[in-house]
Amino acid sequence: MSAPLITRPMLVTYTDVVQHVGLVVHDRVINLEEFLGTAILTMNDVIDEWQAWGSLVGEVAARMEHGAGRALAEYRLAPPIPRPRRNPFLIAGNYQSHVLAGERASGIPYSQRKQAIFFTKPSGSIIGNLDDIQFDPDLTQKLDYELELVVIIGRTGRDIPVDRAMDYVFGYSVGNDISARDIQAAKPTTDFLRGKGLDTFFPMGPGIVPRDFLPDYRDCQMTLSVNGQVKQSATPAEMTRDVPEIIADLSRGLTLEAGDIIATGTPSGVQNESLDPVWLQDGDEVISEIEGLGKLVNHVRMTR
Repeated sequence: MSAPLITRPMLVTYTDVVQHVGLVVHDRVINLEEFLGTAILTMNDVIDEWQAWGSLVGEVAARMEHGAGRALAEYRLAPPIPRPRRNPFLIAGNYQSHVLAGERASGIPYSQRKQAIFFTKPSGSIIGNLDDIQFDPDLTQKLDYELELVVIIGRTGRDIPVDRAMDYVFGYSVGNDISARDIQAAKPTTDFLRGKGLDTFFPMGPGIVPRDFLPDYRDCQMTLSVNGQVKQSATPAEMTRDVPEIIADLSRGLTLEAGDIIATGTPSGVQNESLDPVWLQDGDEVISEIEGLGKLVNHVRMTR
């Protein structure tokens, strides 16, 4: 089993008979339960206790630079947070390039919206690296992708000011907001829940890079390819609302909790923007990659 490309210390959930939380440096993984001397951990436990454990994990990362740990390729990765406590949050239209391309394709003036539009997916839609994106052709014929930087919240807060928002960030991951456009845009109303929330419609991974190990997310190159052809390419610096603004907006009157997942929007290049779209098909390989956060590989599988 090939390991995903990982260039920074990363927390992962991996399977070795049962699921474990590990720290990955380059192509090696160390079991944090063994190192910390605790009972079986979940990623939520690590997030909750990061203030106490963060410095120890940093020491482990330094030790692994010299070859400690086991080969990551021996294990299969699960989603970083296999059982989120709450449904993930997402924001619509947060890259100007995506908004303007959507306007040209649809004629709808999306750019005139001033208020951020948030929505959610069921937590059960999350899958991990090498898991299949499944679709029923009787439900959708217009399967699309959306590469997104994912932010993991590290502490509880409400009405969080912009200038303190980064204090609430635990780390980052790669996400793909899979969308059934014919369900999402069913007339006369839209159906975001089913159009974006069917089983397997939120690939995420390969792990979580803690904020301490990625000081500035804004210049990380984002790339999504289908069968080796690049479809999306951008950086988070192109966001209309950056991460602190997203957290401040979302937390107004709404409590964010440790372990919450926030996908921050997608750049242009999705098929829904195209006048001649090529929708995802059975057997397609979709690779979602963000510099420093690793590579997320999924294949599309048709089900009946």
